[in-house]
Amino acid sequence: MTVNDYIRENWKNSIRAGENKGLPYPFNSPSCEQTSDVGFENFFYWDTYFINLGLLCDGMRDQALNNIKNMMFLIERYGYMPNVATPGGDNRSQFPLFIPMCHVYWQHTGDTAFIRTAYPYMEKEYSFWMKERMTPCRLNTYGNNADAKVHQDFYKIIMRERLGGEKKQKESIEYLGSNLLSEAESGWDFTPRFQARAEQYAPIDLNSLLYANERILAHFGRILGKKNSYAEAAENRRRLLEDFCTVNGIFYDYNFIYGSCSPLVSAALFMPYLCGVSDDKDKALQILKTLDTAFGIPATSQTEDFGLYQWCYPNIWPPLECLSVMALDRVGLKTEAKLQAKKYIDLVDRCWEETGSLWEKYDCITGHKACVHEYAESKMLGWTAGTYRVFEQYLAEGRMIHNFSIEKKEDVYETI
Repeated sequence: MTVNDYIRENWKNSIRAGENKGLPYPFNSPSCEQTSDVGFENFFYWDTYFINLGLLCDGMRDQALNNIKNMMFLIERYGYMPNVATPGGDNRSQFPLFIPMCHVYWQHTGDTAFIRTAYPYMEKEYSFWMKERMTPCRLNTYGNNADAKVHQDFYKIIMRERLGGEKKQKESIEYLGSNLLSEAESGWDFTPRFQARAEQYAPIDLNSLLYANERILAHFGRILGKKNSYAEAAENRRRLLEDFCTVNGIFYDYNFIYGSCSPLVSAALFMPYLCGVSDDKDKALQILKTLDTAFGIPATSQTEDFGLYQWCYPNIWPPLECLSVMALDRVGLKTEAKLQAKKYIDLVDRCWEETGSLWEKYDCITGHKACVHEYAESKMLGWTAGTYRVFEQYLAEGRMIHNFSIEKKEDVYETI
């Protein structure tokens, strides 16, 4: 059995009955195991984008649509897509990939009726980020909707169980807990990117993605004959990103409290090149050269926090690998993109042969599954499988499954 065989055989094992979780349609969980110590049998937000890419690669359009319709249901219920569809996981959202999820489904089906149905939910999702996650510099940040008691409890649990114990800080536990919960909304829980102060940052990946979301909304609005100002909003955001987030031509996370960019190089820095904020292949290549290792692209460059955070060097995360390779491909660094895709496939193949499983994350030093960071290693299907299938198809066909550039007809994956 190959990894491809394993993935195709196990997609069905990751499908859960929606009614058991209060959802109207069957959904894919990140794990093909029936139970998980960290809750991976539930319906997660940004995991599902990468799952859907894998499902589309394997012709499972109906199930990809089920996942999208479950998100529509949750957006209608909450006004946003929760981090995870569980009590306690609904007090925050996550990296907003719902609109790109609809976009790639449309690219594969040409189903304008679907876009007409989905468009109000896309607008509601976007409106949440613009109303509830805005900063004084007019860029967006991460946040949460929890109360003070939850903030206090979250701080104690996270510091005790995942980050090595409570530390003396000048800020209140409530303030620190809120920032940690907001960091969880990023999907990078936890990382040195924000220094436990996520609410002070306009993250470059979030704002690049919102730029893409604005472009997609404008594009779909034209298809549906709806007048809107999303194209202008995107151009305004691009100018703000250039004003606040660039140092020597490279985009970074921006601390709007201190008025400075974070110096940390991370895989998040590829997002402007994926989303069309910039087409500068030389800068994208500069980031790659800083991060690249023998086994792939780790979450960040090396930091003093080695071993403390999981979204940090030396961990290679499949979703970041997927987005980074998509970015390299988009700006024309196709040789580099294919090399990184091949590194990932070789890494997953080798670890699968050793363990018989796919894993949530991998180690760029050893080339094996990642060691314990914050919680025990987790057997996965989810984004690990989705990214694998995307890269397999990319290397075979030379075209990326999802192109965030929406201006040209040839960017549509299938003829519509």
